[in-house]
Amino acid sequence: MQIREATADDAAEACQVLRRSITELCNADHMDDPIVLADWLSNKTPANVRSWIVRADNHVFVATEGSAILAVGAVTSSGEIILN
Repeated sequence: MQIREATADDAAEACQVLRRSITELCNADHMDDPIVLADWLSNKTPANVRSWIVRADNHVFVATEGSAILAVGAVTSSGEIILN
């Protein structure tokens, strides 16, 4: 596994990983409530993920195996974790 800074070209696949993570791994938080889940996923779009990646004060990272993105995380320039 490699960890690298994300690029704008990673946005679509990173978005899929984020959405799957929320949908499949965060059941205790959204309890499969479709309204809660829809709200949580509403800003997880390729365009939004791309905007997070290119934003100057964000550092978005992806963990990869070969060409596949396995995980996504982000911190601000001040060190605040904003995506795990």
